[in-house]
Amino acid sequence: MSDQSATAFGVATLAHQTRTHSHRSIRQIQFVSSSRAELGATENRLSSQVPSPRVAIENTSRAELEIRDVRVLVVGLVAIATLGLEC
Repeated sequence: MSDQSATAFGVATLAHQTRTHSHRSIRQIQFVSSSRAELGATENRLSSQVPSPRVAIENTSRAELEIRDVRVLVVGLVAIATLGLEC
């Protein structure tokens, strides 16, 4: 298990001898916590706004297949019309 000490979290040097120091330490911890939360929220917004390359590739591939299907259908219809056959 990783080190869970105050030193590992970088809070061991925070002064707690006086009420002022304690309040300052709490404010510092709250600032770090809110900053991390804000960065996480920004990351989530950005990642949801940017489509993944995989989705773009899948959409392009699907569109190409549909175009091929239409081309095959048109060629077939032209062949049938040229031969004078009925559908």
